[in-house]
Amino acid sequence: MNSSTKKGIAVVAVVVVILAASAAVLLNGGQESEGNDITVTWSDDQKLFYIDVDFDYKFDGYLATGSTTMVELNNYLKENVTNGTGIGGAGSTACSTFAVSDEDGDLLLARNLDFSGSVAAVVHTDPENGYESLSIVNLNVFGYTAGDTPETLAAKDAVRAVAYMPMDGVNEKGVSVSINAVENSGYASMTHEGRTPIFITTALRLILDNADSTDKALELLMDYDLCMAHYHIMISDASGKTAVVEIYDNEYYVVETSYMTNHYVSPDLQGVIEVTESSQSRYDTVGAAMESSEGVMDTAECFDLLETVKQDNASNQTRWSVVYNKTEGTMTLCLVMDFATKYTYSLSSA
Repeated sequence: MNSSTKKGIAVVAVVVVILAASAAVLLNGGQESEGNDITVTWSDDQKLFYIDVDFDYKFDGYLATGSTTMVELNNYLKENVTNGTGIGGAGSTACSTFAVSDEDGDLLLARNLDFSGSVAAVVHTDPENGYESLSIVNLNVFGYTAGDTPETLAAKDAVRAVAYMPMDGVNEKGVSVSINAVENSGYASMTHEGRTPIFITTALRLILDNADSTDKALELLMDYDLCMAHYHIMISDASGKTAVVEIYDNEYYVVETSYMTNHYVSPDLQGVIEVTESSQSRYDTVGAAMESSEGVMDTAECFDLLETVKQDNASNQTRWSVVYNKTEGTMTLCLVMDFATKYTYSLSSA
Protein backbone atom coordinates (compact mmCIF):
# COMPACT_ATOMS: atom_id res chain seq x y z
CA MET A 1 0.00 0.00 0.00
CA ASN A 2 1.37 3.39 -0.97
CA SER A 3 1.44 5.80 1.98
CA SER A 4 0.02 8.57 -0.22
CA THR A 5 -3.18 6.60 -0.71
CA LYS A 6 -3.63 5.26 2.82
CA LYS A 7 -7.05 5.79 4.28
CA GLY A 8 -7.71 6.91 7.80
CA ILE A 9 -9.57 5.22 10.57
CA ALA A 10 -13.30 5.70 10.82
CA VAL A 11 -14.16 6.41 14.41
CA VAL A 12 -17.70 5.64 15.53
CA ALA A 13 -19.54 7.13 18.50
CA VAL A 14 -20.99 4.51 20.85
CA VAL A 15 -22.93 4.66 24.13
CA VAL A 16 -21.80 7.74 26.08
CA VAL A 17 -18.38 8.26 24.52
CA ILE A 18 -17.87 10.09 21.23
CA LEU A 19 -14.53 9.17 19.78
CA ALA A 20 -13.33 12.44 18.32
CA ALA A 21 -9.73 13.48 18.02
CA SER A 22 -9.41 16.00 20.81
CA ALA A 23 -5.65 16.30 20.56
CA ALA A 24 -3.02 15.27 18.07
CA VAL A 25 0.74 15.37 17.99
CA LEU A 26 3.16 14.24 15.32
CA LEU A 27 6.23 12.30 16.40
CA ASN A 28 9.17 11.99 14.06
CA GLY A 29 12.20 11.60 16.29
CA GLY A 30 12.53 15.36 16.43
CA GLN A 31 12.23 15.80 12.65
CA GLU A 32 9.13 16.31 10.53
CA SER A 33 8.98 14.51 7.21
CA GLU A 34 6.07 13.18 5.23
CA GLY A 35 5.31 9.51 5.78
CA ASN A 36 7.59 9.14 8.80
CA ASP A 37 5.48 10.10 11.81
CA ILE A 38 3.21 8.86 14.57
CA THR A 39 -0.07 10.56 15.43
CA VAL A 40 -1.36 10.25 19.00
CA THR A 41 -4.96 11.17 19.79
CA TRP A 42 -7.37 10.31 22.56
CA SER A 43 -11.09 9.94 23.14
CA ASP A 44 -13.25 12.82 24.35
CA ASP A 45 -13.26 11.39 27.85
CA GLN A 46 -9.43 11.28 27.73
CA LYS A 47 -9.28 7.64 28.78
CA LEU A 48 -8.24 5.86 25.58
CA PHE A 49 -5.22 6.69 23.41
CA TYR A 50 -5.19 5.99 19.69
CA ILE A 51 -1.82 5.78 17.92
CA ASP A 52 -1.54 5.93 14.14
CA VAL A 53 1.80 4.54 12.93
CA ASP A 54 2.67 6.11 9.59
CA PHE A 55 6.32 5.30 9.05
CA ASP A 56 8.47 2.32 8.12
CA TYR A 57 8.90 0.52 11.44
CA LYS A 58 11.54 -1.75 9.90
CA PHE A 59 9.74 -4.99 10.66
CA ASP A 60 11.15 -6.85 7.65
CA GLY A 61 14.62 -6.06 8.96
CA TYR A 62 13.69 -7.46 12.35
CA LEU A 63 12.37 -10.68 10.80
CA ALA A 64 15.70 -11.11 9.02
CA THR A 65 17.71 -10.84 12.23
CA GLY A 66 15.28 -11.85 14.98
CA SER A 67 15.96 -11.88 18.72
CA THR A 68 16.35 -14.59 21.33
CA THR A 69 16.04 -12.24 24.32
CA MET A 70 14.41 -8.95 25.24
CA VAL A 71 17.88 -7.40 25.22
CA GLU A 72 18.41 -8.39 21.57
CA LEU A 73 14.97 -7.07 20.62
CA ASN A 74 15.74 -3.80 22.37
CA ASN A 75 19.08 -3.54 20.61
CA TYR A 76 17.36 -3.84 17.24
CA LEU A 77 14.69 -1.30 18.17
CA LYS A 78 17.23 1.18 19.54
CA GLU A 79 19.26 1.05 16.34
CA ASN A 80 16.36 1.09 13.88
CA VAL A 81 13.13 2.37 15.40
CA THR A 82 13.27 4.15 18.76
CA ASN A 83 16.23 6.50 18.47
CA GLY A 84 18.21 4.67 21.13
CA THR A 85 15.37 4.15 23.62
CA GLY A 86 14.47 0.70 24.98
CA ILE A 87 11.03 -0.74 25.76
CA GLY A 88 9.71 -3.17 28.37
CA GLY A 89 8.21 -6.67 28.13
CA ALA A 90 4.72 -7.60 26.99
CA GLY A 91 2.94 -8.58 30.23
CA SER A 92 -0.17 -10.78 30.42
CA THR A 93 -1.37 -13.35 32.92
CA ALA A 94 -5.03 -14.30 33.38
CA CYS A 95 -6.88 -13.78 30.08
CA SER A 96 -9.88 -15.29 28.28
CA THR A 97 -10.41 -15.49 24.51
CA PHE A 98 -13.15 -17.02 22.33
CA ALA A 99 -14.38 -16.93 18.72
CA VAL A 100 -18.05 -17.03 17.69
CA SER A 101 -20.39 -15.86 14.95
CA ASP A 102 -23.52 -13.75 15.28
CA GLU A 103 -26.96 -14.45 13.81
CA ASP A 104 -26.11 -12.41 10.72
CA GLY A 105 -23.07 -14.56 10.04
CA ASP A 106 -20.50 -11.98 11.12
CA LEU A 107 -17.44 -13.60 12.70
CA LEU A 108 -16.25 -12.29 16.05
CA LEU A 109 -13.25 -12.76 18.31
CA ALA A 110 -13.61 -11.63 21.93
CA ARG A 111 -11.04 -11.34 24.71
CA ASN A 112 -10.31 -10.02 28.19
CA LEU A 113 -6.77 -8.83 28.90
CA ASP A 114 -6.23 -9.43 32.61
CA PHE A 115 -3.00 -7.89 33.85
CA SER A 116 -3.16 -5.39 36.68
CA GLY A 117 -1.92 -1.91 35.84
CA SER A 118 -1.96 -2.31 32.06
CA VAL A 119 -3.00 0.81 30.14
CA ALA A 120 -4.61 0.16 26.75
CA ALA A 121 -3.93 2.03 23.54
CA VAL A 122 -5.38 1.27 20.10
CA VAL A 123 -2.72 1.07 17.38
CA HIS A 124 -3.35 1.49 13.65
CA THR A 125 -0.75 0.32 11.13
CA ASP A 126 -0.86 0.24 7.34
CA PRO A 127 2.56 -0.90 6.09
CA GLU A 128 3.51 -0.32 2.48
CA ASN A 129 4.03 -4.03 1.82
CA GLY A 130 1.52 -5.48 4.30
CA TYR A 131 -2.05 -5.45 5.50
CA GLU A 132 -3.72 -2.67 7.44
CA SER A 133 -4.59 -3.59 11.01
CA LEU A 134 -5.90 -2.47 14.37
CA SER A 135 -4.40 -3.83 17.56
CA ILE A 136 -4.13 -3.05 21.27
CA VAL A 137 -0.93 -2.58 23.27
CA ASN A 138 -0.10 -2.11 26.94
CA LEU A 139 1.27 1.43 27.12
CA ASN A 140 3.31 0.66 30.22
CA VAL A 141 5.74 -1.15 27.92
CA PHE A 142 6.54 2.17 26.25
CA GLY A 143 7.14 4.32 29.31
CA TYR A 144 3.60 5.53 29.96
CA THR A 145 3.13 7.39 33.24
CA ALA A 146 -0.06 8.64 34.89
CA GLY A 147 -0.92 12.05 33.56
CA ASP A 148 0.48 11.49 30.08
CA THR A 149 -1.33 13.39 27.34
CA PRO A 150 -1.09 12.89 23.58
CA GLU A 151 1.67 15.50 23.57
CA THR A 152 3.77 13.86 26.29
CA LEU A 153 3.14 10.34 25.01
CA ALA A 154 4.15 11.28 21.48
CA ALA A 155 7.37 12.77 22.83
CA LYS A 156 8.52 9.33 24.05
CA ASP A 157 10.74 7.67 21.46
CA ALA A 158 9.76 4.25 22.83
CA VAL A 159 6.23 4.77 21.48
CA ARG A 160 7.66 4.38 17.97
CA ALA A 161 7.89 0.64 18.73
CA VAL A 162 4.17 0.06 19.40
CA ALA A 163 3.86 -2.09 16.26
CA TYR A 164 6.13 -4.68 17.92
CA MET A 165 3.96 -5.33 20.98
CA PRO A 166 0.35 -6.14 19.99
CA MET A 167 -1.57 -8.24 22.50
CA ASP A 168 -4.52 -8.77 20.14
CA GLY A 169 -5.72 -7.36 16.84
CA VAL A 170 -7.44 -7.74 13.46
CA ASN A 171 -6.29 -7.01 9.92
CA GLU A 172 -8.05 -5.98 6.72
CA LYS A 173 -8.29 -9.62 5.58
CA GLY A 174 -10.33 -10.56 8.65
CA VAL A 175 -7.51 -12.37 10.44
CA SER A 176 -7.70 -11.78 14.19
CA VAL A 177 -5.17 -12.79 16.85
CA SER A 178 -4.81 -12.85 20.62
CA ILE A 179 -2.16 -14.08 23.05
CA ASN A 180 -2.87 -15.44 26.53
CA ALA A 181 -0.28 -16.48 29.07
CA VAL A 182 0.10 -20.19 29.85
CA GLU A 183 0.50 -20.16 33.61
CA ASN A 184 3.22 -22.35 35.16
CA SER A 185 4.76 -23.07 31.76
CA GLY A 186 7.97 -21.05 32.23
CA TYR A 187 9.60 -18.92 29.54
CA ALA A 188 9.63 -21.49 26.76
CA SER A 189 11.90 -20.90 23.78
CA MET A 190 12.45 -22.83 20.57
CA THR A 191 15.73 -23.59 18.84
CA HIS A 192 15.86 -25.07 15.34
CA GLU A 193 18.63 -24.77 12.80
CA GLY A 194 17.60 -22.55 9.92
CA ARG A 195 14.80 -20.75 11.76
CA THR A 196 14.98 -17.13 12.89
CA PRO A 197 14.01 -16.61 16.55
CA ILE A 198 11.41 -13.91 17.22
CA PHE A 199 9.73 -12.48 20.31
CA ILE A 200 6.19 -13.67 21.04
CA THR A 201 4.38 -10.38 20.32
CA THR A 202 6.27 -9.95 17.07
CA ALA A 203 4.67 -13.22 15.98
CA LEU A 204 1.33 -11.40 16.18
CA ARG A 205 2.75 -8.54 14.10
CA LEU A 206 4.02 -11.10 11.57
CA ILE A 207 0.48 -12.45 11.26
CA LEU A 208 -1.33 -9.11 11.19
CA ASP A 209 0.98 -7.69 8.53
CA ASN A 210 1.20 -10.77 6.30
CA ALA A 211 -1.55 -13.37 6.80
CA ASP A 212 -4.83 -13.47 4.88
CA SER A 213 -6.06 -16.65 6.56
CA THR A 214 -5.47 -18.89 9.56
CA ASP A 215 -3.68 -21.38 7.33
CA LYS A 216 -1.33 -18.66 6.03
CA ALA A 217 -0.66 -17.49 9.59
CA LEU A 218 0.30 -21.03 10.64
CA GLU A 219 2.51 -21.39 7.57
CA LEU A 220 4.31 -18.15 8.44
CA LEU A 221 4.83 -19.14 12.08
CA MET A 222 6.45 -22.45 11.16
CA ASP A 223 9.36 -20.54 9.59
CA TYR A 224 10.28 -18.99 12.95
CA ASP A 225 11.19 -20.03 16.49
CA LEU A 226 9.25 -18.27 19.24
CA CYS A 227 11.32 -17.14 22.21
CA MET A 228 10.42 -16.12 25.75
CA ALA A 229 6.99 -17.51 24.92
CA HIS A 230 5.01 -18.53 27.99
CA TYR A 231 1.96 -17.78 25.88
CA HIS A 232 -0.35 -19.42 23.41
CA ILE A 233 -1.83 -17.70 20.36
CA MET A 234 -5.38 -17.86 19.02
CA ILE A 235 -5.71 -17.18 15.29
CA SER A 236 -9.13 -16.82 13.65
CA ASP A 237 -9.95 -15.78 10.10
CA ALA A 238 -12.76 -14.51 7.89
CA SER A 239 -13.86 -18.05 7.04
CA GLY A 240 -14.28 -18.91 10.71
CA LYS A 241 -11.30 -21.24 10.92
CA THR A 242 -9.83 -20.85 14.39
CA ALA A 243 -6.70 -22.46 15.81
CA VAL A 244 -4.58 -22.20 18.94
CA VAL A 245 -0.80 -22.45 18.66
CA GLU A 246 1.13 -23.67 21.70
CA ILE A 247 4.80 -24.35 22.45
CA TYR A 248 6.23 -27.17 24.51
CA ASP A 249 9.57 -28.98 24.44
CA ASN A 250 10.82 -27.11 21.35
CA GLU A 251 7.78 -27.96 19.25
CA TYR A 252 4.63 -26.28 17.97
CA TYR A 253 1.27 -27.80 18.85
CA VAL A 254 -1.73 -26.64 16.82
CA VAL A 255 -5.31 -27.46 17.72
CA GLU A 256 -8.51 -26.20 16.10
CA THR A 257 -10.55 -24.85 18.99
CA SER A 258 -12.59 -21.73 19.56
CA TYR A 259 -11.67 -20.74 23.13
CA MET A 260 -8.77 -20.63 25.55
CA THR A 261 -7.81 -19.19 28.93
CA ASN A 262 -4.43 -19.77 30.62
CA HIS A 263 -3.54 -23.42 30.23
CA TYR A 264 -2.67 -25.71 27.35
CA VAL A 265 -5.65 -26.80 25.27
CA SER A 266 -3.88 -29.21 22.92
CA PRO A 267 -4.88 -32.81 23.70
CA ASP A 268 -1.19 -33.77 23.48
CA LEU A 269 -0.31 -31.34 26.27
CA GLN A 270 -2.92 -32.24 28.84
CA GLY A 271 -1.39 -32.79 32.26
CA VAL A 272 2.09 -31.42 31.49
CA ILE A 273 1.54 -28.37 33.73
CA GLU A 274 -0.61 -27.70 36.76
CA VAL A 275 -3.77 -25.85 35.76
CA THR A 276 -4.77 -23.02 38.08
CA GLU A 277 -8.26 -22.91 39.55
CA SER A 278 -8.88 -19.52 37.93
CA SER A 279 -7.92 -20.68 34.45
CA GLN A 280 -10.00 -23.86 34.70
CA SER A 281 -13.03 -22.02 36.06
CA ARG A 282 -13.00 -19.41 33.31
CA TYR A 283 -12.36 -22.07 30.68
CA ASP A 284 -15.33 -24.09 31.87
CA THR A 285 -17.57 -21.01 32.00
CA VAL A 286 -16.69 -19.97 28.45
CA GLY A 287 -17.02 -23.56 27.21
CA ALA A 288 -20.48 -23.92 28.73
CA ALA A 289 -21.60 -20.66 27.13
CA MET A 290 -20.18 -21.73 23.77
CA GLU A 291 -22.00 -25.04 23.97
CA SER A 292 -25.36 -23.59 25.03
CA SER A 293 -25.23 -20.91 22.32
CA GLU A 294 -23.85 -23.32 19.71
CA GLY A 295 -21.16 -20.75 19.06
CA VAL A 296 -23.59 -18.01 18.06
CA MET A 297 -23.45 -14.73 20.03
CA ASP A 298 -23.81 -11.10 19.10
CA THR A 299 -21.43 -8.42 20.33
CA ALA A 300 -23.56 -7.62 23.38
CA GLU A 301 -23.67 -11.28 24.38
CA CYS A 302 -19.90 -11.52 23.95
CA PHE A 303 -19.48 -8.63 26.37
CA ASP A 304 -21.87 -10.29 28.81
CA LEU A 305 -19.65 -13.38 28.79
CA LEU A 306 -16.48 -11.30 29.08
CA GLU A 307 -18.02 -9.58 32.10
CA THR A 308 -18.85 -12.96 33.64
CA VAL A 309 -15.22 -14.12 33.42
CA LYS A 310 -13.58 -10.79 34.29
CA GLN A 311 -10.85 -10.73 36.93
CA ASP A 312 -10.66 -8.19 39.74
CA ASN A 313 -8.06 -9.09 42.32
CA ALA A 314 -4.64 -7.86 43.46
CA SER A 315 -2.64 -9.78 40.85
CA ASN A 316 -5.03 -9.92 37.90
CA GLN A 317 -7.50 -7.25 36.91
CA THR A 318 -9.33 -7.04 33.58
CA ARG A 319 -7.85 -3.96 31.93
CA TRP A 320 -9.57 -4.21 28.58
CA SER A 321 -12.32 -6.25 26.99
CA VAL A 322 -12.61 -6.22 23.22
CA VAL A 323 -14.77 -7.77 20.51
CA TYR A 324 -13.32 -7.83 17.01
CA ASN A 325 -15.79 -8.17 14.14
CA LYS A 326 -13.65 -9.83 11.49
CA THR A 327 -16.36 -9.56 8.86
CA GLU A 328 -16.86 -5.81 9.24
CA GLY A 329 -13.28 -4.96 10.20
CA THR A 330 -14.24 -3.30 13.47
CA MET A 331 -13.25 -3.45 17.11
CA THR A 332 -15.40 -2.55 20.12
CA LEU A 333 -13.50 -1.94 23.35
CA CYS A 334 -14.27 -1.47 27.06
CA LEU A 335 -11.73 -0.31 29.63
CA VAL A 336 -11.20 -1.61 33.17
CA MET A 337 -14.54 -3.44 33.49
CA ASP A 338 -16.61 -0.40 32.53
CA PHE A 339 -18.91 -2.42 30.31
CA ALA A 340 -21.34 0.49 29.92
CA THR A 341 -18.81 2.60 27.99
CA LYS A 342 -17.71 1.29 24.62
CA TYR A 343 -15.31 2.64 22.02
CA THR A 344 -15.59 1.40 18.43
CA TYR A 345 -13.01 1.75 15.65
CA SER A 346 -13.17 0.58 12.04
CA LEU A 347 -10.55 -0.35 9.49
CA SER A 348 -10.79 2.03 6.56
CA SER A 349 -10.36 -0.74 4.00
CA ALA A 350 -12.96 -3.12 5.45
